[in-house]
Amino acid sequence: MSGIRNNPLGTHGNAWSAAATASGTSTAIDVGGYPFVSCFGISDGAVTITVQYSMDGTNFYSGATQVLSGAGDFRIDVTCAARFVRMKS
Repeated sequence: MSGIRNNPLGTHGNAWSAAATASGTSTAIDVGGYPFVSCFGISDGAVTITVQYSMDGTNFYSGATQVLSGAGDFRIDVTCAARFVRMKS
């Protein structure tokens, strides 16, 4: 690992704040130059959360998934080379 350190990107709720657990997608975040991405939060009910990747911000492809059988915390950590990342439920 090199000595280069990127400052954390993002703030609380910057991608998906108070979103319903029904099907939907979060705002896409430009993570270009940040290879380590963490998506985390709290769900108010059963849901499957999927991280999606895109190089152009338009065409997204599904990746890592976490399934919650009821309300609770979720966390998905990924290493990616994509420019944009969003969450899908």
